[in-house]
Amino acid sequence: MAKEIRLKYLTDNGLAQLKEAFDSNIEYYKSKDQQYFLNYLNTNGYLQDTSYVIEDFTDKLIFTEDLDKDDLNNIKILYTAMKDIPTYVMMEDRFWAAQNHTIMWDYITKRSEGFRKESKDQRNKLYNSFFTHTKNGKKRGTYVNCVSRLWWAGKLSYDESRENPFELTEELCKTGFASTIVPFSSSNITGRDESRKAILTVVKELREQGKIVKRDDITYGLKYLNLIAGSSMLDVMSFDEIVELLRRYYGMLQ
Repeated sequence: MAKEIRLKYLTDNGLAQLKEAFDSNIEYYKSKDQQYFLNYLNTNGYLQDTSYVIEDFTDKLIFTEDLDKDDLNNIKILYTAMKDIPTYVMMEDRFWAAQNHTIMWDYITKRSEGFRKESKDQRNKLYNSFFTHTKNGKKRGTYVNCVSRLWWAGKLSYDESRENPFELTEELCKTGFASTIVPFSSSNITGRDESRKAILTVVKELREQGKIVKRDDITYGLKYLNLIAGSSMLDVMSFDEIVELLRRYYGMLQ
């Protein structure tokens, strides 16, 4: 039987205290001293149980030299475990900061650029690795945090109507997932499933035709949809209608 874990969240005061003391505690982060933070948070009652009990997935996460492959695997693992948690919870800094200081600590220490000795701006990279509401803003910060972005990539691309529900996720990861998700975080039209899935579907079609689709090409497609949204009824168009718009757009660029 698979091991289950109950997810935690940080109290408002606990989150505030961690952020306020970040610079004082930075050496504990750099030395990867998780026990220091667990003792501190538990002693003060800052870590509380949520109602969400999930299968422990942490031992399935992989770390190799192939970051795109790792990201795709880890998106599938984390999102499958957490996909039934409401979206509003996943926008919460208190939720992700709790996971990042507990079950996802090892993942962060292996994946975050903040733990590389040669890293520039190490302080901010470490801060952005453990918290989601940062100077990047709430939405974008949550999309680019090295842990929460795994869930959001799944949310943006998972399609249970397909034989392979992660088929579009695979397209998202082919252009360097960590950077490709950034334009999705700043695009208003990606709030609709139809728009998100349409652009990834057309990207998949283009690649199957032998075209090379880079991150910038996806960004241009998103900008195009944002542009025409101001002069059309994009928000009520069907998935198929948006796919046709994008096919024509990319066809003009060939």
